[in-house]
Amino acid sequence: MKGKRKSILIAGIGNIYRRDDGIGVLVARAIKDRIDTKSKNEISVDIVETNDHSSLIDVLQSYDKVIIIDAIMGNSMDRIGTIHTLSYRDIICNSGDKVVTSTHTIDLRELVMLIDIIYNDDKDLILLGIEGYDFGIGEGLSPELKNRMDDIVSAIIDKINEFICD
Repeated sequence: MKGKRKSILIAGIGNIYRRDDGIGVLVARAIKDRIDTKSKNEISVDIVETNDHSSLIDVLQSYDKVIIIDAIMGNSMDRIGTIHTLSYRDIICNSGDKVVTSTHTIDLRELVMLIDIIYNDDKDLILLGIEGYDFGIGEGLSPELKNRMDDIVSAIIDKINEFICD
């Protein structure tokens, strides 16, 4: 008898009309082009794009593992494109140097706390936060972030594979 299929949600979050804020959506699109999301063996992967964390409240509950890819606000040009991996607990506790600074209506910490209250569930969730710099109005990533896009996508695919295999 086969075990239950593991369901994975990869959510790219961002506003593509606010420069570097769109990195989560753009990475999700690139991942769709580079990995096979068709159901294989015991794993099913869905990739979605959204411009706000709150749209995930209802859908998160139906997945075993959730990976959120989003821009985080950086304050240094030399750290643009740095990827931070935060666990569910890191997000809830917002501890140490793992601070989540969001540009969205509801930030990720509030979303995770709402999920915890609504569903009473410690979700197997990670945030892959990519440092951006230019969050002004306009289409397209800053040149500095755009130049790192291929490396960012490759690194995030590696992190996704590690998380899925845990």
